[in-house]
Amino acid sequence: MAQRVLFAGARLGLVQVALWALWAAGPAQAFEGREGWLRGANGAAARSEMVGKEGEIARRRGFVGENAAGQAVGGRAESLRGPDGGAAGRVGGFSEGPNGSLNHESAAGLRGADGTMQSQSSFDRSGTGPATGQRTTTATGVDGNSYQGNTSYTQGQGISHSGTCRNAAGAVIACP
Repeated sequence: MAQRVLFAGARLGLVQVALWALWAAGPAQAFEGREGWLRGANGAAARSEMVGKEGEIARRRGFVGENAAGQAVGGRAESLRGPDGGAAGRVGGFSEGPNGSLNHESAAGLRGADGTMQSQSSFDRSGTGPATGQRTTTATGVDGNSYQGNTSYTQGQGISHSGTCRNAAGAVIACP
């Protein structure tokens, strides 16, 4: 019997809810699993684990609640391991400040037969200033060629991006 967890709590942003919904709508027919919920005085948590018929394992954990000051806090972690040894993971969290500020940080990584990838991102919205965000991504192919990219956003100024590709010896090359 396939089971999926869709976890959305009060004050979760549209992006978090959309990501959870996309995962929940995925092809779970090939998985059997279990799920669990826990509710406490200051929030709730969810977890799920699924095992595929070919040895795949997918795990998710998430929580949303309030800190001692009554502001929203939350986080989640996901991991996936394929039967061929490939693996991926993501972790993220958010917190709300007393003046309406919001902070979100996340990191992801994967490894597989074709290479590796790591990414870190953050988003901040102060109670009085502009919203800002940044993402740094590094990917390395099995041949040793790599890409490093940085994307940043400042409300009112827009998005900027830079990226560099290098060969296995470290020399800059044209990005495909």
